[in-house]
Amino acid sequence: QRPINDNEQDAKVPTKIPIENVQSVACKNHHLISYALDHSSNYYKWGRLNNKELVPLKKLDGQLKSFAAASAISRDSIITFGLTSTIYSFESNDPISFIELLNNPDNYDIEFVIDNKRILASKCHLKILSKYFSQMFSGDWQENNKVIIEDYSYDVYYSYLRMLHTGNIQINRSNISEFIDLANCYNDEQLMKHCQTFMQIDLNGWTLFNYLPLIEKYKLDEMNDKLVELTIKDVIPKNKNNITKFLKWFSKQQSSCKTKMR
Repeated sequence: QRPINDNEQDAKVPTKIPIENVQSVACKNHHLISYALDHSSNYYKWGRLNNKELVPLKKLDGQLKSFAAASAISRDSIITFGLTSTIYSFESNDPISFIELLNNPDNYDIEFVIDNKRILASKCHLKILSKYFSQMFSGDWQENNKVIIEDYSYDVYYSYLRMLHTGNIQINRSNISEFIDLANCYNDEQLMKHCQTFMQIDLNGWTLFNYLPLIEKYKLDEMNDKLVELTIKDVIPKNKNNITKFLKWFSKQQSSCKTKMR
């Protein structure tokens, strides 16, 4: 785990964490930030930022339900525990945050239940920021105070609701499929934009065939330029022996399209 003190001579000496009744710790070699959970369900973090700035032991605010949620709330963290170490953060330029409206037991009128875990929120705030929630909490749903979520994991849904309260979200290869589906289902243009930006950054010869089904399923035409660039740069050079077969296939496709147009 990462050292709490900054003395190089003590870097390999285990440091006692000043937390009573520690229940669990999330840490790994070479990860810069470590997390701890005590028996009172409080989360703590410590470590370094970019191997430079020391992060002293700090108790995290809010009623967090997992290490992933604890990592998500730490905007300076470069990892998300329980997922993958490749993550991109999208932050809002709006200085206003409404995080106090999320998971506040003293001020909520709707609860989302995912895998027997609860997320508390305000209908009014969600209706203002989301057309989907505005429709959901109208008519027959107006008096309903509980929503069962079955299509998405707790961590993904919590991260999405947190984005609606803070403008910030963290996306990685493990959760991109869920986020794109959620953005499509909820008609959330901002989240879809974040997902496409993530894929634009992460799309390469190794990840191409992982993202291709998503691009095709959700008709992400904005990715076409990147696909063309990647095909010319990485795919064709690796398949020179089959280039004639590819051109014959492409020629047939072009001829078929012209015939249909007539």
